[in-house]
Amino acid sequence: EHPQVIVDDSQGTRMGASDNWSFYYGARVGSIPGMCGHQGWSNSFRYLNPRVSKDSEEPLKFVFKVPKDGCYLVEEFHPASVCSQKLTSSAQLSIKFGRNRTAMAAEDQTRGANQWNSVALLPFNVGGFEASITVQHPQVGTGVAVADAFRFTKVADTCPEVRRSEEHTSE
Repeated sequence: EHPQVIVDDSQGTRMGASDNWSFYYGARVGSIPGMCGHQGWSNSFRYLNPRVSKDSEEPLKFVFKVPKDGCYLVEEFHPASVCSQKLTSSAQLSIKFGRNRTAMAAEDQTRGANQWNSVALLPFNVGGFEASITVQHPQVGTGVAVADAFRFTKVADTCPEVRRSEEHTSE
C-alpha cells in the first residue's frame, strides 16, 4: 500500500497581498470554448507572467497533508504553455518536509509538459510540522511560471531504504 496525495492549483494559496497568480480554467463553462487548448492537470492551472504582474516575486503555496510518515516521491505537473506564451526554464520550488527542513529545486517548465515529473525524494512526517511546496518565478528571463499540481507518493518507510534498493537494482 503506497499512499498517494495530489495537491492541485485549486488548493494553492497566495502568500502576498495581491493576486498576481492568474487562474486558467481551460475550456469550461463560462470560458471561451477551446481557448488555448486543453492542458494542465484537471484542465486548469495558475500562472504568473512577470511582464504583467505587479509583484513577480510573490510565491504560491501548496500544503500537503501527510497521511503516513515515510519517504515520498515528490512530482510536479505543468502544461505545455500558457496561451502560446513560453514557460520559464527555472521555476523555483521550496519544499518544507520532515522536521522543519527545506529543500530547494528549480523546475524546467519548458520540458516535460502534461506529465508527472520527478522533483525529489524526501521524508515527510504526520503532524506538528508543515509539509508544503511554494512556487516562485525565478526573476530572470521573461517566461511564465506555472503552478499546476504536485503528487506525493509514499515509496518506503525511510529514504535510506529507497536508496539501498536503488543501489541493489543498479548492480
